Amino acid sequence: MKPISPAIECQDGATVSVQASRTHYCTPRTDTGPYSHVEAGFPSVNPPDSWMKYAEEGIDNSIGAMWRDVKNMFDSRNLKFTRELAKTTFKARILKTMPQHIIYPWLPIELVDEFVELHGGKATAEDDPKPGYDWCQRCGEDTWSLELHQCERCGFTD
Repeated sequence: MKPISPAIECQDGATVSVQASRTHYCTPRTDTGPYSHVEAGFPSVNPPDSWMKYAEEGIDNSIGAMWRDVKNMFDSRNLKFTRELAKTTFKARILKTMPQHIIYPWLPIELVDEFVELHGGKATAEDDPKPGYDWCQRCGEDTWSLELHQCERCGFTD
């Protein structure tokens, strides 16, 4: 099983968790890339508006998991409650007030790049990649050969 990747940290301090494996919402849903879509979540700042349509699916999944508890609360008060009411009521509130607490499933990798660029690019780490290599934008490892323009780990090319 692929280990959880550390959050991406940007130059201005913004962070976002980006995961891709057979257990995450990504394309392809395997432990090796290259990935065209990833699971992003819990950004430390509000994400770009371009992420919002992906948030809705993540919220639907969350509401689906918790709606029975909310329904029981309404039933105990003799109020009518449906799954659709939960989605329309809570989805708007969550999207507006809590975009940093949402998982963004199947987010195109280009939108992750957009987030990173909006925040000044990736922060320089003390453990910069070895000479002649850079971080692969697909698998996140420092196996991108500057000479070959290809990742030696996942095979991604530009």
